[in-house]
Amino acid sequence: MTQQGCANAMIGVVATRTLLTVEQFEQLSEEESRRYELDHGELIEVSCANYTHNRIRGKIETALNGFLSGHPLGEAVAEQEFRLGEDTVRRPDVAFLRAEVASRIEKSKSILAVVPDLVAEIVSPNDTAQQLMRNVDQLLEAGCRCVWVIYPAERKVHAYGQNDQVRALGVGKNLEAPELLPGFSLPISQLFE
Repeated sequence: MTQQGCANAMIGVVATRTLLTVEQFEQLSEEESRRYELDHGELIEVSCANYTHNRIRGKIETALNGFLSGHPLGEAVAEQEFRLGEDTVRRPDVAFLRAEVASRIEKSKSILAVVPDLVAEIVSPNDTAQQLMRNVDQLLEAGCRCVWVIYPAERKVHAYGQNDQVRALGVGKNLEAPELLPGFSLPISQLFE
């Protein structure tokens, strides 16, 4: 069977709730894998990003990379797939990896076998609260230390940390993660300009 045929067969099989391994997920074509994440073996279709989503993602990635160019604490990347467990792959909108974690990645791999230290997720109109919280929980359980969930329609951010810490931040506040990125601060109002 060709790789395309294998991928189509796997997608068809998933409809009957057959679960995939990360290795099978990696065999999907690039076009197919960009449409899905792997959640405990199940293919989950992800929303296509709209203009607002892309602008916010770009602002966060640009701010992080600008800060990191003068503070070599690690690396920031957008839309990178991370293996969070034996059967779970997530593709956060933006991720930060401390230098020690970034030094362990295999740059030739499409799915990285490390957990990002900080993640920014921008909520799309089709995202449900259940999907968002499942994603946040999986990231934190895998070892991510901070997850920023950005709500464009409400112009707010929820910052999740270890030990069930949650902070709600509005337009007058800043995105910060002092334990991971000492000195980094991005006014939340800039995300929505």
